[in-house]
Amino acid sequence: MAQLLKQHPIFPTGLSPAYSNVAYALLGYAQEAITGQPVSRAISDNILSALNMTASSFNTPPPSVGWDWQTGAIDTAASIYSSTGDMMKAGRAILNQTGVLGSAVGAPWETRHLVLYKRLMQLYTKQGDMGSYRAALVLSPKHGLGAVILSAGPIESNSAAGRETLMNAVGATFLPAAEL
Repeated sequence: MAQLLKQHPIFPTGLSPAYSNVAYALLGYAQEAITGQPVSRAISDNILSALNMTASSFNTPPPSVGWDWQTGAIDTAASIYSSTGDMMKAGRAILNQTGVLGSAVGAPWETRHLVLYKRLMQLYTKQGDMGSYRAALVLSPKHGLGAVILSAGPIESNSAAGRETLMNAVGATFLPAAEL
C-alpha cells in the first residue's frame, strides 16, 4: 500500500475512465472490510452460483493441468479461473438481460468500433491476460451475438495479436451475417 500511495494518477481525477487491476484489488479489500466476507465468496455466491457457472472459481487449478501462476495481491482482478462454456453463460446472461449480469455491459468493458458496409458497429469486449494466456469475451447486444476467444503460446509468440485478429474476424464475419 505504501508503494501505491507514491504513484501518480494516469489521468486527472474525473477526466477519463481507465481500467485498473489495482483499482479492482482495492475494491476487493474495501468489500472485504465492509462485509467481513472474502470477495471470492461474494462473487461465487452472487454470480457464479446464480448463473450455474460450475467450471469457474477462485481456486487455482491443480498443477497437473499445466497451471502454476499465482496472482497474489491482485486476486480480485485476476484470479477467476473459468471455462469457455461458463464464459458464454455470463455472456448470454448479459445479452438476454437476465440474472445478476443483466445490465453489466458498460462498466469495465472495452468498446470496440468496427466500420462495416459504411456503418459503425459496436462490440463490447472484456479481455484478460495472464502470462502467455489470453482470453476475450466479445458481445454485440444489438445482434444478440457473443464469442469467447482464447489464445496461448510462448510470450514471444505474440498471442495477443492472434486474439486481436480473431476478434476482428468475429466482427467482420458474424455481424454482417446476423443482419441478413
